[in-house]
Amino acid sequence: MAKYHVSHPGFYIFSLISLSILLVLSGFLMTGLFFSDFYAKKFTEEIRLLAELREGVTDDEIAPILKQFEKIEGIKKGSVHFVSKDEALSEMYGDLGEDAMMEDVGNPFSDMIEFSIEAEWFTKVFVEELATKIEKQFPVTQVHYPADYFDNVFGVLKTAKSYMLIFVIVALIMTGMLIHHIMRLNVIAQQRQIKTMELVGAKAAFIRRPFISRGVKMGVQAWVVAILLSGIVWYYLLGSSMFVLWVFSIPGLAGIVVLLCLSVVVCTFSTWIAVTKSLGSTILQSS
Repeated sequence: MAKYHVSHPGFYIFSLISLSILLVLSGFLMTGLFFSDFYAKKFTEEIRLLAELREGVTDDEIAPILKQFEKIEGIKKGSVHFVSKDEALSEMYGDLGEDAMMEDVGNPFSDMIEFSIEAEWFTKVFVEELATKIEKQFPVTQVHYPADYFDNVFGVLKTAKSYMLIFVIVALIMTGMLIHHIMRLNVIAQQRQIKTMELVGAKAAFIRRPFISRGVKMGVQAWVVAILLSGIVWYYLLGSSMFVLWVFSIPGLAGIVVLLCLSVVVCTFSTWIAVTKSLGSTILQSS
């Protein structure tokens, strides 16, 4: 029996547009999840901790101390800097104005070492243990860190990230269900053709083949359209540097693959189910 083609251009275009829109929305949600995590991490690593040095620490001793700080696990590489008491006083003048300090008080600051913690290590327990370790092993009187942030800011960030992740998972499941129904309607519109092929003796595998082939084609096309549209929008919103960071990051590449799998696999599987059900219904009708 010669090959036959499934033809329904109007419904095909409608289905393709619908799939593309669903994939674009899903891509936006996954991108939002990535950047919420990215900026939360960036915010965490920009928090400065200050180790106040004891009086009498010489300039020759400071360089070795900075190198030892760089080697401590959990401290962000490149974030360790020496801040002299004069620089600290100058920074306060810049923030509050010179009128905020009285000349006869003198400089209330000590020489300090400024550093940040890597986001994955930034917990209340770790920072407290690190502060105790630094105060014991180095000529440091006290480590200053924003203790109030732990229970408030970071608690809110973690909660928001968890809810966002749940929302994205639910949205992807709903997207899969909508794709399934779109493909089912696409097959239902062809029931007359399916019944005709059955009446002339075509086997089920022969009837399914062009539908499944078109389902795969539609899934790939919708994915390509969604990636192009999403790329244009995100490039415009984020700029070239952040756009490249997202595309070539592990979450970015994973998101692209997830959308491809969601589109192709659901389209193919849904088409197979819909055609199989249509075959059964036409057999019953013809009998």
